[in-house]
Amino acid sequence: MDLMIRRHEFFEAHWNCSQYNASAIPESERRHPFYGLFLFSVSVVYMVLYVPCLYAMTRKELYANPCYKIMVQMACYDCITIPITGLLSGFLSFYGVMYCDARLMNNIVGTVLLGVWMAYSWAAVILALNRIASLTDKEHWFRKNRVYFWLSIPLLVGLVSSIFGTPVAYSPILGSWTFNPFIESVVDVNNLYSMPIHTADNLSFSIILPTIYLVFFLKNRALLRNKSNSVTSKKDFSLFIQCCIISACITVAATGYTFIQFLPLPLWIAKVSHILWLLVQGSPPIVYLLINRSIQRILLKKIRIRVKSTMASNSGGGNSFGNVVHTVPSNTFN
Repeated sequence: MDLMIRRHEFFEAHWNCSQYNASAIPESERRHPFYGLFLFSVSVVYMVLYVPCLYAMTRKELYANPCYKIMVQMACYDCITIPITGLLSGFLSFYGVMYCDARLMNNIVGTVLLGVWMAYSWAAVILALNRIASLTDKEHWFRKNRVYFWLSIPLLVGLVSSIFGTPVAYSPILGSWTFNPFIESVVDVNNLYSMPIHTADNLSFSIILPTIYLVFFLKNRALLRNKSNSVTSKKDFSLFIQCCIISACITVAATGYTFIQFLPLPLWIAKVSHILWLLVQGSPPIVYLLINRSIQRILLKKIRIRVKSTMASNSGGGNSFGNVVHTVPSNTFN
């Protein structure tokens, strides 16, 4: 944002399309309909799966837990990112829309996407710290209003990155988002389009996040074994495993996306890295629905109440007097 407003002359000098003819690139290189349809379809599935998960995680019984507050924050980031990395990217790949074909849109969306990813990566580290704090009796780090201090860190990082960072742009040829909007034809020898902070963040993040889990696991194997066997601690242990799975996906995607910014890798690696990024955003609802028993319980309870309510309504409709009142349990929306 700062680049486009305060440093507008520099931006126009290096991000202009006056010497770039997108139509000169063969359509066969620009358009990738099957890849675009795949991104579009998968992102729709992810968004649909996120709806029940967000409903369950925002119920009072779960949202009171600081861990779920962090998970809801990350879910909100996912719900901003998936329409971009999935729906929009799929559309751009399907029709072969280059940066210069939609320059303003790319710059605006790229600014948002950069900020959300930076915020998401920091939120993932905070989630890891929260899970370790919970398993080592350090819950007071996140108790009461302290959790909002932790939640403010990713928001601040994301906001600063959006304002002062370099926007990313989508390349339908690579099938991924890059800092160099002309990466197909312009070699960035002077690193004009690079963002060192983003690179450092991704590389540090790829090292720090797995290290946190690995060191904790090696030092506390006995503790984890006890937690997994204790009835009262099974929820904490389950959440720890879920966070490990999600963090592993994030680490792989962050590493892959860092390398494609600088190395002349094959096109398929760029596409795989983007698919992994989309998987990062879509894996949480799948993990929650398959493993998280608290979320499963809330959703099953909601379904049972809906079924009972529907059956009661149908029964009332069939009554000859048509005025029988059926009471729905008071905890229908709890």
